[in-house]
Amino acid sequence: KVKSGGGVTMLKPILRKVRSIGSGDDPDGDDHLCRSVDIGSIDRIQRGQNTLKWENYRKTSTGSLQLDPNQSFSIVFRGERTLDLMVESQKDRDELLNVLDDVIEAYHASKVRAGNDVLLMRYIWLDVDKDKSNTIDMDELGRVLNRINFHMTKPQLEKDYKKFAKVLGLDKKNQRRGLTFDQCVTFLHKLKRDTWQVKPINQIWSDLFGEDKTVSARVFLQKFLHDTQGEIDATYDYVKNLFKELNRLEIANVASESVDPQRNIDKHRFEEYLLSKSNDAFDPRREKFSPDTMSEPLSNYWIN
Repeated sequence: KVKSGGGVTMLKPILRKVRSIGSGDDPDGDDHLCRSVDIGSIDRIQRGQNTLKWENYRKTSTGSLQLDPNQSFSIVFRGERTLDLMVESQKDRDELLNVLDDVIEAYHASKVRAGNDVLLMRYIWLDVDKDKSNTIDMDELGRVLNRINFHMTKPQLEKDYKKFAKVLGLDKKNQRRGLTFDQCVTFLHKLKRDTWQVKPINQIWSDLFGEDKTVSARVFLQKFLHDTQGEIDATYDYVKNLFKELNRLEIANVASESVDPQRNIDKHRFEEYLLSKSNDAFDPRREKFSPDTMSEPLSNYWIN
């Protein structure tokens, strides 16, 4: 089922009759077939039979399965990997894909309200939690760190893991069981900051706003957007809306501060803003077509 608008759409249990022809090779070499496909890793959904898996199946098939493009679809995820499926009828397929489209749209709409640490863990959680315990133990946490190119020796990891578990009040049994999703996100968030020899965000914040724990919308507008960034078109109303969105972000608990959502942000949300698309050096307005800019020779344009 999936929430859509004001109600809940119930999907018939047609997945009992779905046939799969494979999900591609695992680039990590762990499994030939995928145990699950995370919603955040889906790039697109293709109707019909247009992937390499379908083509290979047609070449090698003995005819035991009659392929019908109107009943088929492929979930493309993590670049070139695919999960290729066929259901009982075109009606069932379209009903299923309409719901999946709604789920993906809802995910991407909520994605902007999650911080980078949370998005990272959402993306790799299912791959790392192989035993489906909904917790990550120290060895699994080591694999998480390797995935994000944060290399620690085993003694270093064990020391930090036990120190963090002690802060949480976990006994030895729960330490062996592992950290929950929220605890793991908080650990990564804290580890990232505690292991910086020079913390860039602290230096930037200090240079701009001194020792204050929060910055007001007016100071942010003047000192950062106008004076530092040179964004002279930015307005006070724009900053208030920006602060409202930043304060809605789902980030680790250690970054939480009690602030007026439209008038102040703390250092952690300022850091999230610096790394976000809202602070991208590229002006999205430049993507809009304007005939007035098409007067130069073709060789003067960059064609993507």
